[in-house]
Amino acid sequence: MTSDVAADVVEGLDDRVSAAGAEPGGSAAGPEPGRSDAGRSTAGASGPSVLERAARGAAIGLVATMAMSVVMIIIRALGLVDKLAPRLIVESTIAQVAPRGLRHAKPLTVVAHLAFGAGNGAVFGVVGPVVRGSRVAKGIVFATVVLLASYEGWVPAAGIVPPLHRQRAGRATELLAGHAVYGTILGWLAG
Repeated sequence: MTSDVAADVVEGLDDRVSAAGAEPGGSAAGPEPGRSDAGRSTAGASGPSVLERAARGAAIGLVATMAMSVVMIIIRALGLVDKLAPRLIVESTIAQVAPRGLRHAKPLTVVAHLAFGAGNGAVFGVVGPVVRGSRVAKGIVFATVVLLASYEGWVPAAGIVPPLHRQRAGRATELLAGHAVYGTILGWLAG
């Protein structure tokens, strides 16, 4: 079912990849409407609005989060971590606000992780196209900023896990690999 949803979302992303194998966002015939040859918005009437870019970015962020989750699950299956980082965050939050709600941690983790990824995708959908650089590089830089803001910032500040630079190798691998996949897909499709 998840793969069907992901396929539907990706297919609905306004045919960004041409049959000729052009990079997303362009085609053999030239740049898409509302973009210059360098991929920057021309801010004309034909370009997408900020809300449209945010909605599109959110959809792509959802797909990128699904791919990220697959990487994280593989890392857990390899025995590098016992629980995934999003689960630790949700369990810690539930324990602080509603200790009896821990039985709902698994579905809440799925919802929270997808929502966080979609929300960040919405932000990238707005800022990514106006920043210079290759799409994939912009996506990876954005995902790295999210990673550092979260795992060197608010997550350790909340006492959930130690900062990234103090994490065990398995946890660091989970976070770095997952965010690299998220950023690559986000940048490739939405940048």
